[in-house]
Amino acid sequence: MKILKLSFLIIIYFVIAVTIAYYAKELLIDDNNTPVMIIGYIVQGCTAALLIYFSSRLVQKNKS
Repeated sequence: MKILKLSFLIIIYFVIAVTIAYYAKELLIDDNNTPVMIIGYIVQGCTAALLIYFSSRLVQKNKS
């Protein structure tokens, strides 16, 4: 059950990261957007999402 919940959260965070990467690509004015940059934005989005997730978990543990 815990693994299912975790995988569900990872999928949600991945979708958010892809959305962030897409809008970041749209905001760039340069025409020569390389896939490497897009992958970089996806990695940044995933990293930010994981940081938010783990920090929220720490806050929940401290409250209890």
